[in-house]
Amino acid sequence: MLSDPADEAARLSAANQADIIILSASAGESDTILNAVEGSEKVVIDATARFVMHPDWVYGFAQLSLQQEQRIALAKRITVPSVFGIGMLALIKPLIDARMISLATPLSCYCVSGYSLGGPAMAEQYKNSNSEIFKAPRQFNIPQNHTALDEVMVMTGLKQVPVFLPTVANYYSGVHMSIALPASSLQSVGTEDIKWVYAHKYNGSIIRYNRLIEHDSFISAASYMGRDSMEVYVIGNEQSIVLGTRYDNLGKGSAATAVECLNIVMGASHAKGLDL
Repeated sequence: MLSDPADEAARLSAANQADIIILSASAGESDTILNAVEGSEKVVIDATARFVMHPDWVYGFAQLSLQQEQRIALAKRITVPSVFGIGMLALIKPLIDARMISLATPLSCYCVSGYSLGGPAMAEQYKNSNSEIFKAPRQFNIPQNHTALDEVMVMTGLKQVPVFLPTVANYYSGVHMSIALPASSLQSVGTEDIKWVYAHKYNGSIIRYNRLIEHDSFISAASYMGRDSMEVYVIGNEQSIVLGTRYDNLGKGSAATAVECLNIVMGASHAKGLDL
């Protein structure tokens, strides 16, 4: 642990002594460390999602597939997925792999997140402002060009960019994401088939399928605040299906995934050090 994280010389000295480095600093500070360890055998895990589209960095979402977990274990450069990218992929990728939806399926994704999503500056706005503007949810990605969409397109091979409508609301952290899936887009399968896929894929401690959520009257976006796990679920009926996931944008959406990748590289339990 550095006594003064702002001390550049101390940061570089620590990086040179380390076998594994987790980056969570600004781009400039991170680049200084990357340049210093270039050509070494050190493992670098970037927790800021700066490199999700970089071909030389392995995508750090172990639950994507067994092959992806193996890539992480052997990688020297690992990038944590983006906050929204990991949620969309958790819902979409298993259905593509199971050939339940085609790559041409039109998808609409909606989500709400706590204000810590926007970093310290946005958090200060919400904490210190009495404006009515910050009391109500605020939608963004108005031009439909969020970088998470590029990430999802590359990782899934989708031929049509999903509609993505994220919202930030007046609570600290937690993401609730939903994807509308018209029954007409399914390839000879139904709701129970999707539940079966999720239940068999997500049966570990970090990502779980929640079969009981359909009995709830309300689904809170803050339920996973402070937790490092994620849940997925399916609600609706045979005509209108909704895929859903909840997780903390500061947990499985960023820092917890970096720790999970660290555990994989070290050969430890995936859940070591995580608050599930």
